[in-house]
Amino acid sequence: MKDKTIRAAGFDEAFLGSFKRKGLPMTLVYDWGKCVEILMDQSEMDWDKASEFMKEQVETVWLGKGTPVFMRVVSLSECVQKNE
Repeated sequence: MKDKTIRAAGFDEAFLGSFKRKGLPMTLVYDWGKCVEILMDQSEMDWDKASEFMKEQVETVWLGKGTPVFMRVVSLSECVQKNE
């Protein structure tokens, strides 16, 4: 099966954009927090349960090189502190 761009079904409202690397399919990028909100709207999950679902059932899925990315919007200083 040829690698291709993969859309995250049900999360169109959380779509932010895409990125492309040479030799790889375009990768779609979604707002992680908005995805959690969408899950809450579609089910009876609260923020904690929807976040857990995103972490365990959505983020961990690997469908090949075109698998979507779920981005958390944070400050640069927050990222740097976590990686030190």
